[in-house]
Amino acid sequence: MNPPDPVRQPGWRGTAYYDAECDFCTRLLARYGGPFRRAGFGFVPLQQVLHQEHPPLPEAEFRRELKLERADGTWLGGADACLAMATAVWWLRPFAWFGHLPGIQTALRAAYRRVAARRHCLAGRCAVSPGDRSDGSRAHES
Repeated sequence: MNPPDPVRQPGWRGTAYYDAECDFCTRLLARYGGPFRRAGFGFVPLQQVLHQEHPPLPEAEFRRELKLERADGTWLGGADACLAMATAVWWLRPFAWFGHLPGIQTALRAAYRRVAARRHCLAGRCAVSPGDRSDGSRAHES
């Protein structure tokens, strides 16, 4: 199934699916998306894909973190997706190489998961109640 991405043309490297209901996410994309678009990445709101009859990944996977479908058909998520995209932008390559070092990559993944779980609160207002998790489940209260 082809995602709803108008960027699939020569030089296309992949499509990043982001949370368009997240102010933090949309602000990051508006501010920093240009170099990634020029490097061949497209951006599609995950909500657009979730309305398809057969989304390519389960809804909880899409909602948890940024997802990247690469041109070869493989999927990456979270920090791994960010690092893969960074390797395509010449001035971000040193950061991407550093991010792949043992220990650093583990720390980046943990940091990404922490930010992603709180992304709705990072834009100055919290749209998710404290018991909610980014995967749509509720935390058990004791």
